[in-house]
Amino acid sequence: MSKKGYLFISAIFILAGIVSIGYYFTNAKAHGKYGEELIANSTIPLKADLSKFLSNVDKSIFSFNQEIQLTNQSGLNPNRIDTIANSILGSDSYLKGVVFFTEHLKYVFLKDGDTRITTFALKKDSLLNWKRLNKDLKQISEWTDTYNFFLNKENRYILENAPKQDGKVKWLKLRSEIPGRKDLILQIHQLKTNDGHDIYVSYVFQTSDFSGFFLKKLSMKNPMVTILTRSGDVFTPVAIDDSVVISRIAKEENEVKKIFTTWQTTMNHTPHSFSFEMDNEVYWTRVDSLHNRLGIEAFSLTVSEQNLSAFYSEITILFVYAGGALIFLGLVILLLMWFRTKSSKLEEGELPERHSIEEMNELIQQGESESVEFKSSLRYDYHQEKENKALEDVIIKSIAAFSNAKGGTLFIGIDDNQNILGLENDYSTLKRKDVDYFELHLRKLIKNQFGINFSNNRLIVQFPELDGKTICVIQITTAKKPIYVKVKSKQGQMMEKFYVRNGNSSQEITSLKEMEEYIRNRFGR
Repeated sequence: MSKKGYLFISAIFILAGIVSIGYYFTNAKAHGKYGEELIANSTIPLKADLSKFLSNVDKSIFSFNQEIQLTNQSGLNPNRIDTIANSILGSDSYLKGVVFFTEHLKYVFLKDGDTRITTFALKKDSLLNWKRLNKDLKQISEWTDTYNFFLNKENRYILENAPKQDGKVKWLKLRSEIPGRKDLILQIHQLKTNDGHDIYVSYVFQTSDFSGFFLKKLSMKNPMVTILTRSGDVFTPVAIDDSVVISRIAKEENEVKKIFTTWQTTMNHTPHSFSFEMDNEVYWTRVDSLHNRLGIEAFSLTVSEQNLSAFYSEITILFVYAGGALIFLGLVILLLMWFRTKSSKLEEGELPERHSIEEMNELIQQGESESVEFKSSLRYDYHQEKENKALEDVIIKSIAAFSNAKGGTLFIGIDDNQNILGLENDYSTLKRKDVDYFELHLRKLIKNQFGINFSNNRLIVQFPELDGKTICVIQITTAKKPIYVKVKSKQGQMMEKFYVRNGNSSQEITSLKEMEEYIRNRFGR
């Protein structure tokens, strides 16, 4: 990722942290500090979750109902119903089973882990033959029920007679006999088959799943959600065996039933908050309506004022913690970016400060060394008194040697005896005879050999005037990886050579073994 990318991400984290902390100080502390506001705010995500839950269930129920209504009673055979039920239950993780019964038949299809349990029998049969199927509805085993495996006689009677009372959709909370599935919620309604026969269908939910779905956003202590059906039934979907908690819930539920009655008769089904006192504690209840086809009219959320206030105190302080964490992450990213940049510069050889005129004169007076070299020209041959492009390769070799060693300074326009010759003779060999074109030509040579990044970021090139003559001073930093010089062999083939500084001269390492050892020691490769 680029430096700008890291800066952008860091800025986002820090800004989000500031906003979070700012929200705490400007809004969160003052937001909903009263019980009626707190309970109203808590109901918003709960209603969204419950509506989502009912919408998903409605799709599953509608699909099954449609299949049944398109089937004649004679077509209600085990294979067909198993296929329909398995398809519906397989697509809905919260729907645990389907039960239906007619005047003559009773049918149960339940999910049990990765298997399915089903029975199909005449209503008069006192014994039920059960089959266990895999997901593909292949039979695994079978047995006969002699002890009311699913529901006992009393609960079966309640189930079979509930929809006959007024024809409305019913919701019941019953106890099953299945180990680990004691508390069940059943939605029951009446259908007609394609040939006009009555059929009563019940959809089975496990209480812990039902309540867990829409309580997942409520992290407060001891919240109670209560459901009001269109048939006037009230039930609280909680699965718990603690007798003390059950007793408290029963008392709360009695108060909520009264609240539901008041809400229906005086509040015109609009959302409303209520308070009541129980066991020397103040409780808040929020009632809100639900729009669905499943027979549920409304729901309520009930929480003690103490638990409600404690929950929102924890929530608001989380804004501070979250804000602090975001700012910390943003600063960590900035710090990592700084270390990375610093490390990169150290690895590549951080460019030194530009030499001053005084420093240049001092280096010239000291003469050539491991870190200083003089070259009379870039391409003018003083012996032949004419242009010699081969001299350009000498400059390239010197730059590579400095870079592969400890870096250094290359002077062009000064001979080995420290005489200042200047660049005028080099200018005469170029198309344009000035310092700008000289630099352009020099950087082109360097770029063609080592790349534009090396040319732009690893060198400092200056053109000072000494004794009335312009010279070229190249400061070369150390490389983080080996630098090779590309040259043509006598056969015209391109090859690479490796140069290093050895005392006050640049030398090629020709031995492969020696080169590998040098690179390993110098570059850690």
